[in-house]
Amino acid sequence: MWHGGPGTHQHSHAHQEAPSGPVLDLVLELNGEWHAKQPESGIKDPNSGGNSVYIAPGLRLYKDNWSSVLSVGIPSSTISTASQSEPDIRLTGVSFTF
Repeated sequence: MWHGGPGTHQHSHAHQEAPSGPVLDLVLELNGEWHAKQPESGIKDPNSGGNSVYIAPGLRLYKDNWSSVLSVGIPSSTISTASQSEPDIRLTGVSFTF
């Protein structure tokens, strides 16, 4: 970015300092899962396959040079065959970086 060359930078900027303590963010994700019908002896099993959509609220924590994430998926929409069990709450994300 050009500010008029050397020695002409005479205006001030408001700089926001990075927080010194931990930072906690709220996260909201939308995740999906799709399974094709499985073949059995060359014929597609009508009791297999389906779709699920999960809403996954979570937390992200930052501190210095490390961060961590945790989110939990809650099923919001499911299309499956009658013989399959309904999906349950699941852990959708866990990570630690440093």
